[in-house]
Amino acid sequence: MHTETEKFLNGLLGKLKYSYRCKSRGIFTIDTTDRRGAMLTFKATLIQVDQKILVDFRLSRGDGLEFKKHFGQIKKNCKEKTRKQDNFFLTFPACF
Repeated sequence: MHTETEKFLNGLLGKLKYSYRCKSRGIFTIDTTDRRGAMLTFKATLIQVDQKILVDFRLSRGDGLEFKKHFGQIKKNCKEKTRKQDNFFLTFPACF
């Protein structure tokens, strides 16, 4: 169901040199450090809605402004694969 999107997200997180793990299908836990060296942890969850896959990013631990910078970088690298809908959500076609 989400395998193509999971593969894309795996490749993107690796390219951006994030430390991440995927304990259950469609849920990624991403760890990095902010510019001050503090721990920054956030989760990415794949959710299928109709014929689209929503990728929900949520901050788990760390500074919200730093999270926003990292999210912006991830979002910028997804431009060619995503559909424009909202500033805060990334949606992929379900067949992707």
